[in-house]
Amino acid sequence: MLALGAALIAPGVSMAQDLKVRVMVDFGEGSRPPIRREVFLAPGATVVDATRAAASLEQGVVCCDPRDVAAIGGLHCDKRAHAFWLYWVDDKSGGVPAYQYKLKSGDRLVWRYRKVRF
Repeated sequence: MLALGAALIAPGVSMAQDLKVRVMVDFGEGSRPPIRREVFLAPGATVVDATRAAASLEQGVVCCDPRDVAAIGGLHCDKRAHAFWLYWVDDKSGGVPAYQYKLKSGDRLVWRYRKVRF
């Protein structure tokens, strides 16, 4: 990962030809400051790719698939507490797993760690 000011560039990516995405990670309840980064990604990049370019990300079965986002920045989903990582792109819920959502240049990706009621 190459850092360029506040922007991060994924390996093998040049700024001129690729996607620019703003990423914000909210750890919830003031537990730690949010992460705010602008990242450059290859075309076809997913929410997982953008998040991994901005912060540490772990995948594992949370609900249904080993590609689920299990932790960001070391904060893991907690099934017993019903606390999970949820994401929005341009203020809209993703609607599909993060590993499937393809981003476009200019997208604003927000992750929030929240307790969810079922």
